[in-house]
This record gives sequence, structure tokens and C-alpha cells, in this order.
Amino acid sequence: MYGDKKQASFQSAIKYTVLIGQYFGLNPVFYVWSRRSIYSALSICAQGLVFILCVLNVFKETRASLSSIIQTV
Repeated sequence: MYGDKKQASFQSAIKYTVLIGQYFGLNPVFYVWSRRSIYSALSICAQGLVFILCVLNVFKETRASLSSIIQTV
């Protein structure tokens, strides 16, 4: 129906967030830094950056399509 594109499910959308939560759940002690906790912090920062870039991309795509619609009218 939609071609070859695979539709994303809720589980696949939050998979990495759940994994990060599990990593932090394994590190309950404050001020104890291991490789796993540093990896978790870097992973959360990277996921936040990807989220911001996706939102900016949506705004960019929307603005481009709106301007093309206005030009054709």
C-alpha cells in the first residue's frame, strides 16, 4: 500500500531510549563513573542532537513546501 517503506512502530521508536534507561538503571550510585555511565551520558547527548536535527529538518522541509505552494498559486 505504501510501497517498500517499512512503517515505524512505537517499540522501534523508543528502543534506544529504553536501552539508555536500562543502562542508567544499572548505575544507581551517584558520583560513580564507569565506562557504561559515560557511554550512557554520551548516548543521551547524541540522541538529543539527532532529535534537534530532525526537528530542524521538518521545519526546513515544511518551509520549502509552503513556499513552493505559494509560488504556484
